[in-house]
Amino acid sequence: MTRMVYVANFTRNPEVTDGGSSREDALATFVCDQGGECLTVCDGRFKGNAKERFTRAGRLLREIEELNPELVVLSYPSYPFFWQHKVTRYFWTSVQFTRQLSKLARKIGFRVVIDIMDLPVFQYKDLGFGLEMRPETLRKFDRFIFGWADYLWVCSESLAEVIAKNYAIPKSRMIVALNGYRDTCKPDTSADCTDNVLRFTYAGSLNPERGIKHLIDSFLANDLENCELHLCGPFGEWIDTTVQSKAIFHHGSLFNDQACEIMSGCDVGLIPYPERGYYHLAFATKLGFYLGLGMPVLSSNAHETASHVKRLGVGLCWNIDDFASAFAYINAHREELCKWRKRAMEARGDFNWSTIYANALSRTCEGHM
Repeated sequence: MTRMVYVANFTRNPEVTDGGSSREDALATFVCDQGGECLTVCDGRFKGNAKERFTRAGRLLREIEELNPELVVLSYPSYPFFWQHKVTRYFWTSVQFTRQLSKLARKIGFRVVIDIMDLPVFQYKDLGFGLEMRPETLRKFDRFIFGWADYLWVCSESLAEVIAKNYAIPKSRMIVALNGYRDTCKPDTSADCTDNVLRFTYAGSLNPERGIKHLIDSFLANDLENCELHLCGPFGEWIDTTVQSKAIFHHGSLFNDQACEIMSGCDVGLIPYPERGYYHLAFATKLGFYLGLGMPVLSSNAHETASHVKRLGVGLCWNIDDFASAFAYINAHREELCKWRKRAMEARGDFNWSTIYANALSRTCEGHM
């Protein structure tokens, strides 16, 4: 068994918030299940002065040396001491930590993997977020940390192509490890795909800029009978005050097991990604989560995610601007749900987080150990 150490910014959080935190928690769980050690920079947002930050960085390096690992795994963009995405005292601590970790790797001979969930320099504009670091500076930082790692585990084939093109990283050093679901997610084997009530569901951040208002408007457009929309995730407080419909259920921010319990009784998982820019590159964590529940999927035509829905035959891909018609189509062709559900149940085994990371680790060891 490979001796592993995973270094995270913060302690693990089982609450469903976004795809990035779900992936980080899954990676930490995998490393621990493999007998490895999980080290953290801090329990909460680190606010220490320069001396305290560098003291913590030094302590982490000593802990890694004492553990004598064969493999050190880091996440990105939640990279050690790098969570503000701007040039601050935290950023420079991250740079120095990386340089010292590189020296330590050469000294005791361990390999380094960076598990990449997102690329903020490409992502933030399309998500409507402000990038407080100059893009040129962030690209240099990306190139610096990606360039010294032995392997990059990347959450989509499209992101791997972007990294290869923009950072000159050989494809041979990248391993695609798609997003998945936890072992605790179990499908409802008694679910009836011909049930009288058709329940659509969405899991993820409910910010209006994520297209959630458009999703709600599309669902309500045809006034469908015996249909419900269940929304799970943070930042959805606005729904309770602006949406007046007995067919829409806002469950708020939930722990993973709570979300699984609610959503296992639903029929169709929704992925309403806009069909532009970064969304074409990202593999939706939602897809793995829905498949873990054996649930058919209605997705937009955002390239990376839609390509897997089509490949697996687990649902329907539809232009996001006309999602109202997609809701109406599924409601009128409910017999399709049984076929999609059967395929989702067949595909779910490949999207278990443990399976995904075990495969990535195996390929890493085959290449270098």
